[in-house]
Amino acid sequence: MKSRFFKITVVASFIFMSYANIVAQDLTIIVHNTYVFDALGSEMIFAVDLTNNSTEDMSVSIVRKENNILENWSSSLCFDLCFAPHLDSISTSASFNSSPLSPGETREISLHVFPLVNDGVGYISLDFINDANTSERYSVAFEAATILVTVDDEVSKINDYELFQNYPNPFNPTTIINYSIGVKNGSSEFVSLKVFDLLGREVARLVNQSQSAGSYSVKFNADKLTSGIYFYELKTDNFNQINKMILEK
Repeated sequence: MKSRFFKITVVASFIFMSYANIVAQDLTIIVHNTYVFDALGSEMIFAVDLTNNSTEDMSVSIVRKENNILENWSSSLCFDLCFAPHLDSISTSASFNSSPLSPGETREISLHVFPLVNDGVGYISLDFINDANTSERYSVAFEAATILVTVDDEVSKINDYELFQNYPNPFNPTTIINYSIGVKNGSSEFVSLKVFDLLGREVARLVNQSQSAGSYSVKFNADKLTSGIYFYELKTDNFNQINKMILEK
């Protein structure tokens, strides 16, 4: 059984989807975690970085599309401050005591989930929308849990490997690659993450070192490559997987 991420206290899995065919990607989002496991009474925090790649100020709306949480749980949207749990839409604007993102600026927003009484799992999905171009929108699903399904499931999370689909995909010119390393007993092993073109030629070496068990995220910048299909390969002593990605300029 493959794992999504395998830290017991904070585990991340990722579901990412772009709703538009974007020619110029003015808004970039980097999702730090989408699955958190913690105890009742804790504060579960999901962080997302928003970056304005355009040459003008950008207001970004964050819309909570789904808030499927248990009774006596609550969730809140935050950036400069946290808002009331019932508020499903906020933006980086004066209306919310904030300001638009300036060109090149990166700003963190966060989703806070409070599991107060009942053990279980909650699901929240957010849309991130460039207000100047509403076709540029991204959707991210988050999962918060206070119970484990089975002991065997959790053991498999700690021991498994996985190479996730890059996001965004297609991309221009940067994308994020997440992967999991499942080394037992706290040891480490040599990890290689490479990018190849359609002819099998290596065009980038992103990771080339020993790593211990954990979840990792790598940013790939393809500004010197031409548009087309590329492959990225994760290889260790005990695991090998290749995924496809598309560069569109």
